[in-house]
Amino acid sequence: MISIIIPTLNEASTLPKLFYFIKKNIGGEILYEIIVCDGGSMDTSVLIANNNNAKIIHSSQKNRAHQ
Repeated sequence: MISIIIPTLNEASTLPKLFYFIKKNIGGEILYEIIVCDGGSMDTSVLIANNNNAKIIHSSQKNRAHQ
């Protein structure tokens, strides 16, 4: 299984394109999971991730290295 980890902070405008790209380009035989580590988004980033069956982790820091 492949784990795709996406750190986010207010990425609602780009996440739909990213999820589309991932689903379109990963072969049907490859098992994968998408993990979104959110740094406290104030937009709909978490909702979009949730609607795309991503696992959501809420980070206590707005810092990509920490996420």
